[in-house]
Amino acid sequence: MKTLITMLSALLLSSFAFSQATGLSVDVYAVHDGMVGTTDLAGYQTYRVYAEFTDSSDELSALYGLLMDDDQPDEQDLLISTNGSCFDHDMGGFTPTHSCNDYAMNPELEYDTYYTLDATSSCDPEDVGAYPTVPSIIPSAVCNSIIDDGVITAWDPVPVGDDHRVLIAQVTTDSFFGINLCLQVFNDNWDDEQQECFELQNILGGCTDPTASNYDVNATVDNGTCMIPMVFGCLDSEACNYNAEANADDGSCVYPGCMDANACNFNSDAGCDDGSCTFPGCDDAEACNYDAAAGCDDGSCTYPGCQDILACNYDADAGCEDNSLCDYMVTYSVGGATDVIEASIVTYDYQETAESTYAWEIEGGTVDSGQGSASVQVLWGEPGNGIVRVIETDATGCIGEAVEIQITIDPDLNVLETDQLNMILFPNPANDVVTIQVPENLKNMPFEIVNVVGQQVLNLGNLQRQQEQIDVNMLATGVYFVKATNANGHFTQRLVIKR
Repeated sequence: MKTLITMLSALLLSSFAFSQATGLSVDVYAVHDGMVGTTDLAGYQTYRVYAEFTDSSDELSALYGLLMDDDQPDEQDLLISTNGSCFDHDMGGFTPTHSCNDYAMNPELEYDTYYTLDATSSCDPEDVGAYPTVPSIIPSAVCNSIIDDGVITAWDPVPVGDDHRVLIAQVTTDSFFGINLCLQVFNDNWDDEQQECFELQNILGGCTDPTASNYDVNATVDNGTCMIPMVFGCLDSEACNYNAEANADDGSCVYPGCMDANACNFNSDAGCDDGSCTFPGCDDAEACNYDAAAGCDDGSCTYPGCQDILACNYDADAGCEDNSLCDYMVTYSVGGATDVIEASIVTYDYQETAESTYAWEIEGGTVDSGQGSASVQVLWGEPGNGIVRVIETDATGCIGEAVEIQITIDPDLNVLETDQLNMILFPNPANDVVTIQVPENLKNMPFEIVNVVGQQVLNLGNLQRQQEQIDVNMLATGVYFVKATNANGHFTQRLVIKR
């Protein structure tokens, strides 16, 4: 057994060069608000007092107080003092030596006031603390009892351990308390000893946070009861309105989102803009104006199309040109005579397509019949050059390219020049009567009026006089020819009926 030095009178306030104990510290073990077992501990707090050390290899051997010249407490006494009430259980002891049955039947014993060398119970098999001896004179109560001639020691000193502290007392009181005591400490080789006295005064557990609503200006050790003022706000750090100072959520959190009402993903509940807005546009990758950044389709897509005005499927609304899509009408050649006689009627043909229509244009003549079809009859006019031109329109409305042929109009050698015969028509244009005037030698020639296709519309017979009035009231408005024939040939004179 390692023992305290032999003479208590020698345990003075000495401090050796290699001292290991540095002071005392206090933790609040429990704050009571009512009955514990059969005892009302409301308003009490249980404290645990620790000796602090610098080296984990140190060993605490004893607690003690010194005999002084008077009975007034001083820092050399072994003393737990309080100016209030102290909980000393009737079954309690100066040190925690209660039996297991005692604890089971009296749970309030856990909070008894006592001195110790690390032990908190003689019942707990995990408790490795030394079961301390007691002073030779045991007072009736632990609190406010001065022990100045006794030693609390153990058969084996208590190792300090990695936390560098050893429990030396437990105090349950409803007010301030203080503690005075001396310690004997050895190092692990027992070649260095420390004997030193310490004291703590005015210890009170309470809230030590000045920002708390129950801050206690007199408290010296925090007992974990601080009630921080309720600061309502948003507690979610991801929210726009996160309040780092808030400690109570008020449901006000709002989150980032798109705040532009014109955007596809506008979020009316967003509390701040997060730059995520996407805007309408054409989202069809096949379109001319495809917008890869568009967030939603706005119906603005335009598509490639044929923009060749000559194509059947010309698309004026195409968004971009793709003439590979163009469809063209197949063209053919116009069939028919290219060398014709004046005043003759000639047929011209074009390749016929079902449901197509054909627009014929004639230069140097007129369409006699067949306009709109693939075959047309042309009445050729005076000698010269002419053109036959046709434009096809198919069932879809596609208009093809104009196809034409050049025509040579030759004179009819059997037709006499009118000016050589001195035939005069007046008035010309005529309305209902026209006068024909011819030389004496031609008055008995047969005359007739023909239409533009050479069909006789009025037989005049032989003229009896050089000047005859002819009633043309029955003729429709249009172009006619007055035709005369003799042994030398025939001649014509153009007559226009106009009303």
